[in-house]
Amino acid sequence: MKIVNKNIAIVTSSLTAPGATMLQQAFAARGQTADIVLLGDGYSAAGRINTSDIVILRIGPKSFAMYRDTVLPSLENVKHKKLLTRMLEAFDKSIQTQKLRDRHVPVPATRIIHDISELSPWLPCVLKQPTGNQGNGVFLVHDEESAKQTARQLIASSGSCIQQEYIHIRPATDKRLFVVGDTVVAAMKRTAHGADFRSNLHQGGSSEAYTPLPNERNIAVRAAQALELPFCGVDIIDGPAEPLVLEVNPSPGFAIAQTTGIAVPDIIAQHYIEGVLE
Repeated sequence: MKIVNKNIAIVTSSLTAPGATMLQQAFAARGQTADIVLLGDGYSAAGRINTSDIVILRIGPKSFAMYRDTVLPSLENVKHKKLLTRMLEAFDKSIQTQKLRDRHVPVPATRIIHDISELSPWLPCVLKQPTGNQGNGVFLVHDEESAKQTARQLIASSGSCIQQEYIHIRPATDKRLFVVGDTVVAAMKRTAHGADFRSNLHQGGSSEAYTPLPNERNIAVRAAQALELPFCGVDIIDGPAEPLVLEVNPSPGFAIAQTTGIAVPDIIAQHYIEGVLE
């Protein structure tokens, strides 16, 4: 059944980011007006969020701090405050990793590092900035000195870093499964460019439509449920014994729609209109 006269806000820090516009158009195609709310100074956006029935939050590394420090404390709408809290926790890879492990979602061996003395002797290993995305802030290190130097820099800038077991696959590939509600609605396989170990499209990787295996679908849905996200992108890699969740993007882009031909923004809008997503 169609929702009538709902107040819908799509919050974003930039009008040049296509995701917000694609969602707005998807709602419009279903007879619903969705306003794009610029994050701006944060306080005005918080006021708009408070008065909206449906809120979709687009969060990136540059907007993370404003959402956390300005918007979140200003929210009075309990439902939307819980949503933003869940998304901020999911955006922080240290909290995300702990939540996935608590719910027994398979992930590579991972440690949260606050001091270089806490580094495990995994070499090579991957070191990550806690709130990076699109492959930014992710480093492959091969020796102890490089690990210490990179970890020291990440800790100085972010307060901590993520150390993750490196799973060697050549060429480097992963699978992005897009989950809406409790369903995987689209999937693509990404392959890194050249010798790069990151398969992210923003790092020059290529993509192709992919049909996920049943256990991959199951793991992706479990990851989304563990983080309590209305929709997300779940990145999965082939582990030695089973698929592993590399990370979950709580505010994914929609390049997967172009790769697969599946209108993911339309699916998201329809779920909200049907009242499925909170």
